[in-house]
Amino acid sequence: MPVTVRSFAKINLGLRIGTLRPDGFHQLRTVYQTIALHDIIRVQVSRGTGIEIRCVDPRVPKDESNTCYRIAERAMAALKTRGRVVIEIEKRLPVQGGLGGASSNAVAALLALERALKKELPDREKLRVAAQVVNDQLCLHLNLSVAIDLQLAEAMNLSRPGATRSRRRGRLRRSCPSCNS
Repeated sequence: MPVTVRSFAKINLGLRIGTLRPDGFHQLRTVYQTIALHDIIRVQVSRGTGIEIRCVDPRVPKDESNTCYRIAERAMAALKTRGRVVIEIEKRLPVQGGLGGASSNAVAALLALERALKKELPDREKLRVAAQVVNDQLCLHLNLSVAIDLQLAEAMNLSRPGATRSRRRGRLRRSCPSCNS
């Protein structure tokens, strides 16, 4: 029987861009708020191996580029467990609509996976796993309705693989691999 969770959208209530850091990113101070709009995430674990993403929306990747896939892969390793993970994404939020759907879906999949396995990662490990996949709003999607993102990953000395820097016409851009589901 699958575990079903809602994956809530977020909006930015405020954003302050600070000074340029040595790594090429700017200091950011952001306030997020969840809203009632949401996707539905269903996670089921059975015998076997592998991760399968199911979604009727053709714009949602169903391979390892999907944030739910990546977080499930890392969580299974961190939990030192095996099994075939099936993640069904019922899209209600617009794909790449600026509502944090991919990040929210990933963290919702992590929480549902823990419930399906009846195993839970310690909070610090959960944040570390999430920080490897989502680049923003970690504490928001780990069950808080309002969050102030004070660059939590950096404050905890957590790396964010996949983030890259580039400059275009003097503005800093951030590649967001989590924006693909």
